[in-house]
Amino acid sequence: MILPVVLFFTLCAYLIYFYRKSHNYWKNRGLEYVKPTIPFGNFSNFYSKKEGFGETFAKIYGEIKSRGVRHGGGYYFWNPLYIPTDPVIIKDIFISSFEHFKNHGFYMVKEDPMTQHLFNLEDDKWRDVRAKLSHCFTSGKMRNMFNVMVEHTDVLKRVLKEELSDKSDVKIKKILVRYTTDVVSKCLMGVNTDTLINDKAEILWHGSEFFSKTWGYINNTIVLLIPRAILQKLNFRITPKETEVFFKDLFKNIKSYREKNNDTRNDLFDSVLKLSDPNYTSNLNDFNGKKGMEPLNFDITVAQCYGFFVAGFETSSTTITFALYELAKNMDKQDLLRQDINDTLKKYNNELTYDSVQNMEYLEMVLKETLRLYPAFPFIPRGCNKDYKVPGTDFVVKKGTGVILSGMGIQRDPEYWPNPEKFEPQRFSIQNRDKIVPYTYFPFGEGPRLCIAHRFGQLQTKVGILTLIKDYKITINEAMKPLKFGSYGIVLAPRDDIWLNFERIN
Repeated sequence: MILPVVLFFTLCAYLIYFYRKSHNYWKNRGLEYVKPTIPFGNFSNFYSKKEGFGETFAKIYGEIKSRGVRHGGGYYFWNPLYIPTDPVIIKDIFISSFEHFKNHGFYMVKEDPMTQHLFNLEDDKWRDVRAKLSHCFTSGKMRNMFNVMVEHTDVLKRVLKEELSDKSDVKIKKILVRYTTDVVSKCLMGVNTDTLINDKAEILWHGSEFFSKTWGYINNTIVLLIPRAILQKLNFRITPKETEVFFKDLFKNIKSYREKNNDTRNDLFDSVLKLSDPNYTSNLNDFNGKKGMEPLNFDITVAQCYGFFVAGFETSSTTITFALYELAKNMDKQDLLRQDINDTLKKYNNELTYDSVQNMEYLEMVLKETLRLYPAFPFIPRGCNKDYKVPGTDFVVKKGTGVILSGMGIQRDPEYWPNPEKFEPQRFSIQNRDKIVPYTYFPFGEGPRLCIAHRFGQLQTKVGILTLIKDYKITINEAMKPLKFGSYGIVLAPRDDIWLNFERIN
């Protein structure tokens, strides 16, 4: 009986010693830091479900900034994190010193092939795949995808009308997730998922599982806490096996149909398919200009489609939701947007076209301001892959240190954004655009790892917003709770349902 007690207290004593030693890292290095606590470091509020990941990093950013320094440190459990607050340093990390920070540092392993999507790929493999997929999201491709987006808004309006047949209030996020799922599936893979019609569609469950509360807590903790090498040896999985099987089967079926029917659509799926064909890749140059790129294996090709799918449907539906929420709170802004939409459409014979949307200036401003307040990815992670001397200082960020660029923090910083909590699209008007300090706004990242699909995401979001604002006056429903953010994943999302009233405009 005595031995287990002794072992228990010995273990506790060791853990306390280990934590205290680890939590002295930034102090010993002479860098300002936010004081951590045992066991969560600076993430006690996250694990007590009081705030989300993005909020925690924004608060660390704010505390460091309040001390009048250009950069500082924080802790995730016992792991040190370097957090710059100066846009000059942020620019250097994104651009000039990119080779020091070229990888996100997220978990990836062969045994969980769905983790090998572009966001997670590293080094030469990332460069090659990104270079070959970049043509999928040109302005010309966006024109082609636009008609698909508009077609799905017809279904969106019909579903919303049915929802409003016996009431005036709607949990809008749940409908928008189905809309963006259908758009992303059709535009990127040529698949009709029809989740707007069938909210029990299997693909909807598999996509949503990636962002589920349970998986969010478990994955964030395990992947960020335990060294990647250990997890890889344990073949730790992030993706549920049934989700992997579902997307592999879907990929095989699409591939088989297109090959059998000689069906070439020049979409993302076709591009990924070509990269798995050695006859095609043998004539391509790799990122060094050397002829003959290694073809992608089956697992990595499936992972690209999966990665674009899960990123595309959740981020856009959430951004539309936040935009509608702010417009419902700010009726003057909503009226201005509706006027902009209608005035622009008159110039195009009341036809909704790609060019008409691109010329809706206030819609562009509303989207940018929504992304300032609610960046889908509220922080950008980087792994330091070689020692980095911070410009203008003698401080060196050591190889292997995690780096966090807090978009949510700097995009709500009153030094750069007066009245930062206020929804004010005019910040992004032509007259005010030049006043924005570079690298204080990066909702899609910046530099070589700028989100490859940002044009697609913005266009899809604009179409969703204008479709609803054009036809409905939207107000906040009394059932709506004060807005709080979900505390379970890396994508910024509301914790509770967004309840909005929709009144048809004749």
